[in-house]
Amino acid sequence: FTAAHASYVLALAPYKMRDGAVGEQRDEKVKILSNMAEASLRLGLYQGAERTARDALQLDGANHKSRLRLAKALSAQGDQTNALAELITLEMMAPEIAATKAFKLAVKTAKQKQKQAAPSAGGLGNNIGGGEKAAWANGLSPPDLYEWFCNCYQMRCDDDYAYGGCYLHGPYDGE
Repeated sequence: FTAAHASYVLALAPYKMRDGAVGEQRDEKVKILSNMAEASLRLGLYQGAERTARDALQLDGANHKSRLRLAKALSAQGDQTNALAELITLEMMAPEIAATKAFKLAVKTAKQKQKQAAPSAGGLGNNIGGGEKAAWANGLSPPDLYEWFCNCYQMRCDDDYAYGGCYLHGPYDGE
């Protein structure tokens, strides 16, 4: 994968002087960036994979492979919340992707890492003043608490964008 990564770097060289933002050039640049992100993932270069996948998504936000690779890179760096948010976005954009082995594995991996990182869900469902669970948390298991909370956060970010004057933050902030 080292040679493949080097080849993708060389393939990007002609685009340094051009933005590649339209037509065939854009499509080719997205393919190169997406494949470079995969090579970076295979080499364990997770920050590079994240950056490259984001570059591809900036050119083509509907590129499924780039979004999946971004989610994998985020998960590998320990950012399970944003990894799962990207996977949810991908599933909403292309429901057929959810049936693929790669997608299912990415979701499973991110959820397992999230579960390992969170020893308990005590903070989310508890009231600040006492140990009773807040009403929204009644009946939810600790993993479901986090998933529900993350989904609510993503919906909040989406509402802020759709109804709040295109305010981008959280998983929708491109930076």
